Amino acid sequence: MSAESRTIAAWVPVMRPSGAFIPVLFLPGGDICYEFYAFLRQPAMRGRSGTWQNTHARAVGLLYDFYAATRGSDRLPRLDHANALVSDFIEALLYGTLQPDGSDPTGLHWDPISPDRTCGLLQAVRRFCAFLEDESSLVKLDPAVTNRVTSLRDDFAKAMRRRHSILAHLKAAQDSTANYTFMPFERLLSQGRGNGRPIPFPKRVEAAFFAKGMLGRRQRNRIRGVCPHVVRDMLFFLLLAYGGLRKSEPLHLYLQDIVPDPDQPGSALVFLYHPESGFVHGEAVRRSEYLRTRYQLVPRNRLALADPLFSGWKSMLLSEETRLTGPRTRVYWRNPQAGRLFWELHRIYIQAIRPKHTKHPYYFVSLSGQVVGRPMTIDSVDDAFRRALARMDLVPDASIGLSPHCLRHLYAQELVDAGLSPPFIQICLHHTSLASQAVYTRPLPSRVAEVLSRAAEKIDRGELNFDAASLGITWKSDPLGIFSTTAPEFRSPELSSLGPSAVAEDLHE
Repeated sequence: MSAESRTIAAWVPVMRPSGAFIPVLFLPGGDICYEFYAFLRQPAMRGRSGTWQNTHARAVGLLYDFYAATRGSDRLPRLDHANALVSDFIEALLYGTLQPDGSDPTGLHWDPISPDRTCGLLQAVRRFCAFLEDESSLVKLDPAVTNRVTSLRDDFAKAMRRRHSILAHLKAAQDSTANYTFMPFERLLSQGRGNGRPIPFPKRVEAAFFAKGMLGRRQRNRIRGVCPHVVRDMLFFLLLAYGGLRKSEPLHLYLQDIVPDPDQPGSALVFLYHPESGFVHGEAVRRSEYLRTRYQLVPRNRLALADPLFSGWKSMLLSEETRLTGPRTRVYWRNPQAGRLFWELHRIYIQAIRPKHTKHPYYFVSLSGQVVGRPMTIDSVDDAFRRALARMDLVPDASIGLSPHCLRHLYAQELVDAGLSPPFIQICLHHTSLASQAVYTRPLPSRVAEVLSRAAEKIDRGELNFDAASLGITWKSDPLGIFSTTAPEFRSPELSSLGPSAVAEDLHE
């Protein structure tokens, strides 16, 4: 299937909210997929992030392409019911459409994708199908919707009937009334999503990242003996590594959001506001209105995902609120020295580096070429990070912690290792849910290996009656009595009648 015969997503502006963009799907014949447009414009879906919308546009586009490539084809099994369509779509995502000999009867030429990505796409498809099933919510925007789209809508609606839906296993866990239809690859789909652990930036290279990766940059126009890019990039990555921010969040900061900390003289106090509804520090006006009236701009999270100035915004716990400032939160430095360093660099940045007059209020700006003074972009952040790693003879690799977001994971891991309680960690990471930070308590493989090694050493020395806490773990129960020569704190009822020899025999069977 050529590029011209595939569904294409294009970001277009919408009237409400003003300045916002949404993805519109164009079918191969040039028709608009009105069902998907209606799906995004329903009240429950408005205000979703650009990344969320893009994922759903991609998922639905792939589904339409698969339908067009396979329905009614003599070279493929006929789709006798809609469940077969969805099942075949899942298999096409997981295993690709190429045959062992290199041929592809569908013409799609899809490569296999991971179960994790497949599950994400299927969640998006499920939401779209649920929307189609609800006839009352389907907005008839154009009576001339093509027969193919109408037929596809009907097929998808059938596929979402609760008793027969092959996607039923993706419904919420509390939906105990659903009759699940198990797929042969259901375990493969569910094996990885949500079970991983955030990988932190390597602690062993943390100091070198700032000392060599950041300060190692050389440039002619140095200010106070320091390269301007170094000052800006140091400020940015201090917020990630020592303030725990996501890489998109500093791009929403205004000049007014950084003030001296009255409780920590010589340290910076950085406030965070919602990019749309948050107040402007020192002015009784919301940010969306402030941008519109003063700069003729819209918040960066409203821009099209393809716009270079787009910057996402994830839900954040705004734990402070006053009558003058509205809801907000602040950056909590995991090292007080980081707050003092940030303030010193901030003063240099404002006085000698950042242009005095800009056509926007954003704190971080570009410092190169013809875009000097424009808001800093996500691409600039990634480029600065890549260059810093290159000075250390490293390359970005999120799988080993070498990505900007992994600096936030390092921040979280340091809080966990310091023994902070979950409510404190929640506030520091600005999580809206207390459960969100629980994933950081899962031990890394290196930590598991270390604990097991120390336990084995004690067993080899005959120290069988040792306290598990001496290994650095908090496990207080040994139901089988493996690590204790005395009675365990808790014994399984099924094993209560068995002696030690019987338990040993069971373990070695």
